[in-house]
Amino acid sequence: MLLNIFSYLQPLLLLIFVYFLIRQKRVAWLFVTLAYAYPLLSEIINFSQAVTVPVDYYLYAIPNALLYLVVAIYGLLSSKFQQLVAIRQKSDYIKVFFRTAIVLFIYLIINLIIAFRFTIENFEANTFLSALYMLDDIFTLLGLVLAILRYRICLLFLLVGFTLTGLINIYFIFSLPQYYLHSIANYYFLIITILTVIVLLYGYLKNNR
Repeated sequence: MLLNIFSYLQPLLLLIFVYFLIRQKRVAWLFVTLAYAYPLLSEIINFSQAVTVPVDYYLYAIPNALLYLVVAIYGLLSSKFQQLVAIRQKSDYIKVFFRTAIVLFIYLIINLIIAFRFTIENFEANTFLSALYMLDDIFTLLGLVLAILRYRICLLFLLVGFTLTGLINIYFIFSLPQYYLHSIANYYFLIITILTVIVLLYGYLKNNR
């Protein structure tokens, strides 16, 4: 019951994170850490209760959830928020390349090696939806890393990531209307995601005047 309640709080926590991120407040990382603690805890509980899932699902879900949480915790522990800045110097580009490359490499290891069978089966079943999920993860994770580094381009990456999240919700409405067309929960998640996208767009435009 508690996990079900927290599942509804998660998108709100992410919206609050984005709001404080734009306002350049370190407390933003507390909210995103709480938001990403839920998926990991949920998957671990389901695994312990032997909930029936597709083959190798937990090899995909638990490491990915852990990666999100580790990035968020790193942001919480290391971020000393100053103004978001542009990437200008060569040293900035080098720092961005190595930090984002590390996270992207770990993500690809999880999805293309550890959970290879699950990933391939998903792409075979629905290439478009699987691509949306993967792009969503990549843009969101890289956006978080760039936010830790305090580069304002993080807002653009997060904007794309949350837009993809919204597209996934819309896709389910049209592809499985019998389950999602009249689902209040799905519309709730979609509305919060749209609000998050609007806040990110406002923040991105404001910081790039």
